[in-house]
Parts: sequence; C-alpha cells; structure tokens
Amino acid sequence: MIPDYWQKASRSLARGDPVMAALVRRYKGMSLVSRGDAFGTLARSIAGQQISVKAADAVWGRFSAVVGSVSPDAVLRTGMEGLQGCGLSSRKIEYVVDLARHFVEGRIKPERWTTLDDETVIVQDIEIKPRNTRFTRHVYYSAMEKHFFRGALPAGCDQGDFGADLRALILSLKYCGGMSEPKIREFFGNVGIRLSAGELSAWLIKDWPELHAEKDAIYAAGLRSSPWQHIDDTATRVNGNNQHCHVVCNPLYTAFFTIAGKDRLTVLDVLRNLQTRTFRVNAEAIAFLSRSNKLFQLYLSDSYHSADDMLISGSVHMWETMEALFYLKVTKYKGYLTLDMQPKRIDAIQACQIAAGNVAILWKKLEKIDTTELRKAQKTLDAVESQKIIRRAMLQ
Repeated sequence: MIPDYWQKASRSLARGDPVMAALVRRYKGMSLVSRGDAFGTLARSIAGQQISVKAADAVWGRFSAVVGSVSPDAVLRTGMEGLQGCGLSSRKIEYVVDLARHFVEGRIKPERWTTLDDETVIVQDIEIKPRNTRFTRHVYYSAMEKHFFRGALPAGCDQGDFGADLRALILSLKYCGGMSEPKIREFFGNVGIRLSAGELSAWLIKDWPELHAEKDAIYAAGLRSSPWQHIDDTATRVNGNNQHCHVVCNPLYTAFFTIAGKDRLTVLDVLRNLQTRTFRVNAEAIAFLSRSNKLFQLYLSDSYHSADDMLISGSVHMWETMEALFYLKVTKYKGYLTLDMQPKRIDAIQACQIAAGNVAILWKKLEKIDTTELRKAQKTLDAVESQKIIRRAMLQ
C-alpha cells in the first residue's frame, strides 16, 4: 500500500535537489510500502536497531519463528524467557515485550493516528529594529515675544528624541538588567539607533524626582554617618565650558557634584547638598564681620520664631542681644545701630524709647563684665561659669 504522502514528498524532493529529481524519474512508480501492521513495524524497528540489514533480517526471521504470528498477544504469551534464543539482546527483548503490553492494554491505538493533529511547536523569538516616526508640526514666531511656538506632538512622542517603547527598554536594561550606559549605547548602536552618551545619561536621571529625592536622602545619610568627610575636586568640561566635579566621601559612600565653581562658598554649598544659602547673624558672625572691617550697620530686632516678627530688641532674646553687644564692644565697633521694629499694639514712639533704653541698659551692664575672666571661661567651654559672670553683671 503506497502511503498518501508519497507523491507529494517525491515532487518536493525533485524540485529541491537535481540528484533526487533524477532518482525520482529513474524509479518512477516505486515507493515505500506500508505493511498495515503497526505493531509489526515498530517491533521490526526495535529488532533491527544498530545492526546491519542482513543481520536484522536474520534476527527477525528467528523472532518470527519463535513467536509464530507476530502480534502483541503472541509476544506476551512467549514471554521474555521464550525470546532469549531468537538473537535479540536482553534490552531489546524488554522493549518488544513492553511494546506488546502497551498494545494489549490499549495505551497505543493505531486507529487514532490518522485523526491526530500535527504537533504545534511554539518558538519564542524577538526582533529589534528601529521604528522611526516622522512628524510635521506647525511653528510660529512671535515678533513681540521674540519666541518660537511649536505644535505639540502626540502623547508618548513628546519627550525628546526617544519614543515610549524605547524609553521603557532603556529603563529595563539599566535598572532591571544592570547594564552600564556604554553597553546600552553599544546595544542600540548594533541595531542602528543613534544614542549619544549625554542624551542617555540625561534621560536616565533628568525629570525623575524620585531618583533625585533618593540621591538626596543617601547623601544626607552619608554626611550623618561620620564626624569627618573627605572632599576633593577635579576639572571637567560640560557643554564646552570648564566646570569642577566635587567628590565627597567616606568609607561608607561617595557623592559627586558637577558645578561651575570651587571657591569656599561653593564647597560649603556642596557640603549642604546645594541647598539655598541661609546665613545666621549671631554674635560670632557679628564679631567676625567687625574684626574684618566689613560691618558698618547693625539692625536690632527680636522674634519668637525664625520669622522676622520685628519686636522690641531684647524683649525675647535678652541674653543673645547682650552677647551681640558684648562682641561689638570688644571689637570696638564704630558703626551704626538701627532699631528694626514694627509696633502693632503700642505707640511707635514709646516702642522706640523702650528699645533704645534696653540697648543702653545692656551696653551699660557690659562695663561690669570682666572681659578677661569671660574669655577664659569661653576658651574652656565652661558654659556654667560664663552664665555666672554675665548674671553677676546683669543683677548688680
């Protein structure tokens, strides 16, 4: 019986190979023949495995003689011991007997083979290639505002030169795959996507407030982790301009800041994580400015909180006011003292009189302070003794 697929297979082989085409023409009409016996075909395949055709025919002849009619029932009746003398190895006898048992128990049903579907094999793969979209948008120039106005791009395409899918892949490679930025650029360069180092770096960290907040928290924790910090800087170029990369570190962390300057205030800015500068005008600052001949006018006020409540000087922080006046006296300050107040519930003239009186009283009390004795207590950081000295002057 010629299998149904034979003619189709022969034509396919003849089309694909000239040698096979010649053989198909020479042996036209010949084909493999099915015996119509599934068990016999499978058993014969086992018997002839890994031996020559001639030897296989001899073994099969002895096997058929021992079994009689080659069928699953006949093989099981003969058993493994009965098959020992037919030329099959012990392992092949096990295979043939097991095959017969499958047929008898109904686990192999040849009649269903013709109705079985072809096997479905799913092979997963991926294709990475550029998908560039060209947009045309209106551009208007306002002569009055001296500014160009451009039409908006669709959502997902309005964040620079990278589309939403490309940005998602960049984030996955960086933060899930742990790839370095040079390797990410190399990866995209291999598929024809142009990506500069600056573009990639800026996109990974720019406009991501969560990342900047995390960086700030790490740096703040690093500054708190040790009573000392190591700081250094090195020159670097940013967009063609000379800048400085400041490095702050200790054994637990390292932080980098690239900014224009490296002067003293810039170093302080770096150590404060580039926060807005705030200056505390206390007695120490006043003394420093006065000794440096940089102080020419001092505003005296008072408040309950950090806000400028503009209260009568000395009404809340009398000790601090006296300390400031003490350093002015020590440094022989010759500039102006100005009352900075905004009375709301009392007469303004009376408020000025009280404030001026407070300053005059405190200044007079300073004459009773033994400056040498107070300096000695301050040098030894003896706060209790310092308070005793000032209290004696205030209460006498």
